[in-house]
Amino acid sequence: MKSKLYNIKMAVRNLEQSVSFYRKAFSFLGFSEGTYFADPIDKKPTVVYGNGKVYLELVEEPELVPKSDISTVAGPRIEFLAESKEEVDEFHKHLLAIKANVISSPQYLLQELLGDVETDPWYCVYFSDPNGIKFGLIYTLS
Repeated sequence: MKSKLYNIKMAVRNLEQSVSFYRKAFSFLGFSEGTYFADPIDKKPTVVYGNGKVYLELVEEPELVPKSDISTVAGPRIEFLAESKEEVDEFHKHLLAIKANVISSPQYLLQELLGDVETDPWYCVYFSDPNGIKFGLIYTLS
């Protein structure tokens, strides 16, 4: 069996602030505007974004938002796959236009470690949402 990522449920500090950010940032990746519903399990307002393949669920639970150093790519993060290097560059421009917190401008991820871009298969941009949750968009040659 080959599993696929389907749904990510995330706690946020402020639902409306997060909704505003996700509408702007994730529309570029083909995600919906977001659908509000009352989660029958959590009994809290929830907003779901999706692109037909993966869904992000946001629920306001400030006490569950992990603390994160948003000045570095290190640590937990969620990454999406881009179809081209140009798509990563265009998404970076989009992030700058919406004034998102860009942690790392487009670059080859292991360039410093490997010494050159020819052997580095990962070209990516990283950013964080208002809750400190880190995301990346990656184009890979492998």
